[in-house]
Amino acid sequence: MFGRLKDGVGLSSEERQRAIEEPGDSWRTWFLTTGLKPWIVLLLLIVESLGIVSMLQVLSGAAALLVLGPLVALLYVDILFWNFLWRIPSMDEWKTGEFKNSWWQPFKIGRWTHEYAVWKSGKGKDIAMSDVNPHDFL
Repeated sequence: MFGRLKDGVGLSSEERQRAIEEPGDSWRTWFLTTGLKPWIVLLLLIVESLGIVSMLQVLSGAAALLVLGPLVALLYVDILFWNFLWRIPSMDEWKTGEFKNSWWQPFKIGRWTHEYAVWKSGKGKDIAMSDVNPHDFL
């Protein structure tokens, strides 16, 4: 059992050498692009639930309908926040390079995605024109 662990947990020497030469993303990049998503969703769910329950405790009867306005506003802010951090454009947007700001999607690319660095470098159209789908590798 310990011999297997000593040999690299089932990796061949070629795979181990390739992993050393091309280590991939840093922990920070992985954490921002993938690892933090469920925790942000959980945090927003907890905070907003506490806020809504607190407002319902204070208000009673027909006044409880006043909670709907802040609830809609909170959901809209959540959508904007998600788009700001993790929005990934469709392949059509990559190909045409056209993006129209709307109230629903005011940000072209999320700041904590792999595609943001590609877009910022100006190589977005080059990727879209190739036959390779970048989502297969990211």
